[in-house]
Amino acid sequence: SHPTISQSQFSLRSQYGIFTATILFLYNYRDSVNEREKVVSIYRPPHGLIDTAELNRIFCSNSQVICFGDFNSKHSSWNIGRSNRNGYLIYDWVNNNNFSIIAPLQPTYFSNSYALNATLDFAVVKNISVAEAVAINALPSDHNPVWFEFLLSNVLPIPLRSLTTTNWNRFQDIISRNIPGNPTINSIRDIEEAIAKFECGINTAINLSSKTKSINTVQRKLPPFITNKITRRNNIRKRWQHTRYPPYKTACNKLSEEIKNDIEIWDNNRWKELLQGLNTEDISLCNMARKLTKKYVSIPPILGPSGLVFSCADKADIFRSALEESFQENIEPYDDNFIEKVENEIDGYFHTNNSPSSAPLSSPAEILTIIAKLNIRKTSGPDKIPNKALKLITPNALTFLTKIFNKCLTLNYFPLRWKQANIIMLSKPGKDSKFPQSYRPISLLSSLGKIFEKVLQKRINSYCDSSKIIPKEQFGFRAQHSTIHQLLRVTNSITEGMNNKFYTGGIFLDIQKAFDRVWHDGLIYKLIQLNFPKYLINILKSFLENRTFRVVIHGKTSNMGVIKAGTPQGSVLSPILYSIFTSDFPSHPRTITCLFADDSAVLAQGTTIKYILRTLQSFLVSLEEWLTKWRIAVNTNKTKAIIFRKGCTNFNPTNLELFDETIEWVTEVKYLGLIIDNKLTFRQHISYLKENSGLKFISVFRSLVEIPVSPLKIN
Repeated sequence: SHPTISQSQFSLRSQYGIFTATILFLYNYRDSVNEREKVVSIYRPPHGLIDTAELNRIFCSNSQVICFGDFNSKHSSWNIGRSNRNGYLIYDWVNNNNFSIIAPLQPTYFSNSYALNATLDFAVVKNISVAEAVAINALPSDHNPVWFEFLLSNVLPIPLRSLTTTNWNRFQDIISRNIPGNPTINSIRDIEEAIAKFECGINTAINLSSKTKSINTVQRKLPPFITNKITRRNNIRKRWQHTRYPPYKTACNKLSEEIKNDIEIWDNNRWKELLQGLNTEDISLCNMARKLTKKYVSIPPILGPSGLVFSCADKADIFRSALEESFQENIEPYDDNFIEKVENEIDGYFHTNNSPSSAPLSSPAEILTIIAKLNIRKTSGPDKIPNKALKLITPNALTFLTKIFNKCLTLNYFPLRWKQANIIMLSKPGKDSKFPQSYRPISLLSSLGKIFEKVLQKRINSYCDSSKIIPKEQFGFRAQHSTIHQLLRVTNSITEGMNNKFYTGGIFLDIQKAFDRVWHDGLIYKLIQLNFPKYLINILKSFLENRTFRVVIHGKTSNMGVIKAGTPQGSVLSPILYSIFTSDFPSHPRTITCLFADDSAVLAQGTTIKYILRTLQSFLVSLEEWLTKWRIAVNTNKTKAIIFRKGCTNFNPTNLELFDETIEWVTEVKYLGLIIDNKLTFRQHISYLKENSGLKFISVFRSLVEIPVSPLKIN
């Protein structure tokens, strides 16, 4: 039946101020009045303090309650700026009563000063687990309206913490009995079936060996001297309850006070020990700062072609569509004649080499070495096999896995099951969260597939090293090379030029979606031209084609998406394949090329600026030809040019052009995370670090204040 709505309006008055509230009661004819939902629109004037006892009148029922409006309360858990006293009162009241605050990520109140923008309009809900809020720029006022969506028909229980323990000895016993050591694998179909059987065997063994229990509260493990006092206090309390003998009551109160003080001292000492154990030489300090400042932010409503979508499944499909657009070849630039040449060359190659080529096989020892280096904290992909389980596989399971890998090498085949990815979306800092482009995809691939990729990676790296395919200017993803080494190379070149009274000109390129839009045919063509072993060319072709993905949000998955271009995100092989694809990056006899994956910079030095401009423009001509040939797009709006020099020499530089667009001249650029100014003083970078570290300190300090333990005394 349709819901019936009744309405009433009243004011909650107290010595602290007035709440104005309108209450709607929603209920069905088949429901009792006691089971109806309560929806409250509320306004709290900005003066005075909130009396939460008045709010309790709204939330006194056991039904679902939604209370939203302008609370004039600010707190760091929902507000972008400072907190106020009413914000702390609301925050503590909500936590103490196990309610929830639903607030938009954007501010709802706008002032003439950006620092005073605040989120004053939000909702407090009871017995509702699924809700979304988004601020909408729709009214010409100082408050933006907020769109709320609540799922009332499916009340989820409050999620409980759970603890899963696995008996790994039993796990090993199960897989030693259920997974054969010498499976029969003769064809591609046999490979897929063997992988499915292996995945099923491992996951079944984990399930049979694991127990999960729910933890309703977070319990601290207190030391024995405190637990003994608690036991003694409880015994005395029971005696007093039976006898009402006053000395028992006195002793119970005294012990309770002692226990409270002991716990406070113990908490404080434990916190001091933790802080003293942190240092900058390992990652302990960074990990602590990350734990204190990291806050989970749910994905708000996403703007799709038909407007805002709110359900997790609809959001996942919007992200899937956006990612499918990214995982395609660049429309421009292109060279039709060269594309046709590449396609003909590839067709001819695979027509001539249409049978599998022999490959060096793997061994249990090689696979065991790879497994030993796996990080057990990594999240598993579609196969749901954790790395911890792989580290404990028995010899028969290891032999089974080795035979799968070797048959893949023999048949020059990369299995379909390992070409599926689960993608989760993480918001980019400072971006508008309602647009799908404001999120970064994180791909979770099959654990078994990544091990096989490392088997292939070893063979690819070996050939690249022996044939010197990766240029020495490429510092990305290479052993004993880091961003620091490339930055030293750049700054040393500039410094050397300044010392020799040379000008140094630089072009810092921005490659659009570099990894996501690698031209597959172009990459295979380069592998052929570079005389890679036939088995590697065949396997890598199989690796790149027919890849798919799903976007996962809170357990809801999108429809299957198709990847038509790019090196797979999250893949072990993607970095080396991108380096191979860009290994012929154009060079110029009078320039210095600096590459770190897709971060590219080119420097030119000379005694006159005119000479540098001629050199850089000559390089840009060859770069444009190369980009067109390999279908690589550059964002000319983000590509910058700069002249490094001493003194205050003024100059009017000639325009540098790429694809008939002018490259902007700047006085500072950001390369590999370092802000480099035209006089190499690093003042801007130091200011950035000071400001950023200050913000992080404030974030850590706020987190320390909000830690839900007994008050700490830090001397």
